[in-house]
Amino acid sequence: INVEDSESHTGLLFSGGVDATYSMLSNLKLKPRLIMHWGVERTPFPEYFDYWTMVVEKYSKIAKSYNLSFNFTKSNILEIIDPRRIEHFYYKELYYGSFWVRLQESLVLLSLTAPLSINRFDKLLIAASEWPTSIETRSQYRPHTANPEVDEKIRWASLEVKHDGFIKRLAKIKEITDYLNSDGELRVCLNRVDATRDLNCNRCEKCGRTIVQLVQANVDPNICGFNVVDSYPFQLMKEYYTKIGLDTFALDSKGNIPVDLNYGFPGANEYFNWLKEYEVEEKEVNLFYRDIFNRLPYTLAKLVNEVYKVLGIEIFWGNPKLPHGKIKELFNHSPAPIEV
Repeated sequence: INVEDSESHTGLLFSGGVDATYSMLSNLKLKPRLIMHWGVERTPFPEYFDYWTMVVEKYSKIAKSYNLSFNFTKSNILEIIDPRRIEHFYYKELYYGSFWVRLQESLVLLSLTAPLSINRFDKLLIAASEWPTSIETRSQYRPHTANPEVDEKIRWASLEVKHDGFIKRLAKIKEITDYLNSDGELRVCLNRVDATRDLNCNRCEKCGRTIVQLVQANVDPNICGFNVVDSYPFQLMKEYYTKIGLDTFALDSKGNIPVDLNYGFPGANEYFNWLKEYEVEEKEVNLFYRDIFNRLPYTLAKLVNEVYKVLGIEIFWGNPKLPHGKIKELFNHSPAPIEV
C-alpha cells in the first residue's frame, strides 16, 4: 500500500467503547484514523438512520478535538448471513457459542477496512478486549475470533494488523477518566433498537457491565453517554452473574473492591458487598433446553424458541462450563500495557 497520508499510516477500528477509546487515547502520537462500521450491529441502515446521524455528529466532534480523521464504512453483512441458522447446524463446532464471537467478528471488522486503506494506512490496530493470560486460557476451550493469534495473521498488500491494549477493562477505564470526566462519550450498547437520542440503552448486560465498572472507578456514568436513574444496572448484573457465574469482567471488579464502600449510586454498595462475598465459580447453563433447540429442524426450532421466551427459558445466556478450576486462571495479574 503506497501511503500518501504523510501524518498517519495507522488505522484504528473504533466503536466508541471502552477498549477502542483506550486505544485511541493511548496511541495519539500515531494520529490513528478512526474507523467505525455501520451495519455490523443490531442497528443496521437505513432503519436507524437518525441514530447513526447522531453517532457521526458526536464522534466527528471528538475526532476533530484530537485532530484525528474519522471514517465510516457501511455493510449489509448482517442481512446476507443468518447467524442463528449457522449456530443451529454447527453448535458443537461453535461450542454452543455465537457465530459472531466464535468465528466472524474480527474477520468481518478488519476486512471491511480494506478498500479504505488504499493510500491511507498500512497498519491497522484492533483494540484487545481481554489480556494475554485470559485469551490464552479461554482459547484452549472456547474458540474466540478476537484473538491476536487470528487477527494478526490477516493481511492484504503490505498492511499489518496489531492487537492493542492488553490490560484489563477496569484498568482501561481508570486510564481514560480524564476523557470521561470532560464529557467524553462511551458507546458500548448492543441493544439500541429504540435509541435515537442516547448512545446506550442503559438496560442490557453490556451497559450494566460498563456502568458497574465506571462507578467502581469513581466516574459518573451520566456524564459519558449513560442515563442511570435507579439501581437497575446493579440488579441486572447480580442476576446475570448468579445465573452464569462470574466472568472475567466480574473477576476484574471483584479483585478491586475497596474495604469501605461509599458509592453514591442506588444499589452500588449492595452490589459490591454481594460481589465481594460471591464464590468464584462458573454455573452450569441449561444445555438440556439448548440441545432440544439445536437437534430440531431449524424451522421448528425457531418456533420452540418462541415457546421458550414465553416460559422465560433463556438458552443463549452463558457457556458450557470450563474444565474444573480453569475460570481462576482467567484472572491472573495483567502485564503492563504494550506499546505499539
